[in-house]
Amino acid sequence: MYTCFRNKIHLLFLPAHTSHVLQPLDQSVFGPLKAAYKKELGLLAEWDAGTVVGKRNFVACYSKARKAALISKNIISSWKWTGLWLVSIARPLISPLLLENTSTPAKPAGQVCKGLSDSKASEKWAADTSAVPWSTPKKRDKLQD
Repeated sequence: MYTCFRNKIHLLFLPAHTSHVLQPLDQSVFGPLKAAYKKELGLLAEWDAGTVVGKRNFVACYSKARKAALISKNIISSWKWTGLWLVSIARPLISPLLLENTSTPAKPAGQVCKGLSDSKASEKWAADTSAVPWSTPKKRDKLQD
């Protein structure tokens, strides 16, 4: 870590089991891409469970799937859904998927999240929220909708 500090490299440690909140492309972009790719593979006449796709078929199917799934609407909505872009820097930390035994996100008294229009207030709110102890559920059945 000292070598990183000395070379002005900032290490970021992400909490365990939070990729569904902190990596938005996994949810709204790569899912549809995978589905579109499988659909394109299904359209191949010679395709069955034992068929090797091969480079030529892979590139053709992936290219069509990419054009169908990697659209700006999917990308923007995935970033907005997690709150990592344009909405609130604190939203990922108060996601009901991460908070244990709560039905609504906790907010400090008197604080309202206003997005980018009030950045100093949201920075203070994010700092206050980060000071609240929370733990990430370790099992899937403990996650809340």
